[in-house]
Amino acid sequence: MIKLAIIGTGGQGIRLMGNILAECIMSKSFEVSAMYDYDAAMRGGGIQGYIIFSKTKIINPIIETADILLMLDKPKSKINAKRVIMDESVDVPLAAEKMPFSKISEQMFSKKTMLNMVALGFILKILGIGLDEKLISGILPEKFLDENLAAIKAGYGLNKAESTDKNK
Repeated sequence: MIKLAIIGTGGQGIRLMGNILAECIMSKSFEVSAMYDYDAAMRGGGIQGYIIFSKTKIINPIIETADILLMLDKPKSKINAKRVIMDESVDVPLAAEKMPFSKISEQMFSKKTMLNMVALGFILKILGIGLDEKLISGILPEKFLDENLAAIKAGYGLNKAESTDKNK
């Protein structure tokens, strides 16, 4: 059983990212549980996504300690995790792999808003899920489909060696 927690801010596309991840995992014949927790604010409030997947039935979908915590913004609450991956722009004093998700988004698209898709590509890679463009294309909004796919592919191409973490 793998437990993943994703932390971000409303408007960052955390739910879309989680839904794509869940669909990709389900396509590999895993059982999946996905839950989201929002602050009251629509934009700018905190959002946490919790995705659990397993080859066997998931009895308890609550995450006490995540196997992987992905942080795209400062957390509003504490989440315990065995491995922490965060965007290098997040200023939190944690031992974590700091990845250049927002930097890649800005370099490729002149905006940071694609950092969620860059991060999604990286998570798909480290989980060993693979990159199913046809499945993902069926979930993504058509409006920015090409940009989203390019960002996911860029994240999928990242590796831990590109982390800016001094303790890697």
